[in-house]
Amino acid sequence: MVTRGVHHDVTGISSAFQLQAAKAKDPEVRVQLQADDGVNYGEVARAMASIERAGITKLSVITAR
Repeated sequence: MVTRGVHHDVTGISSAFQLQAAKAKDPEVRVQLQADDGVNYGEVARAMASIERAGITKLSVITAR
C-alpha cells in the first residue's frame, strides 16, 4: 500500500493502526494498493477490507505482471 508516496506493508495488526492514523491525519487520504499475480487473492481482499474499515474511500488498485 502506498500513502503519500510511502510504501506500507498491509499485513498484520499494525497496518490497521497505520491506516487509521493516515485517515486521521488527512481525511482525504488516497491509498494505492499494489499486488502482483503472485499475491493470494485472499490477502488482497483482507487488505481492501482493512482499508474500508479505516474509512478510507479513495483507493486505487494497481496490478503488475
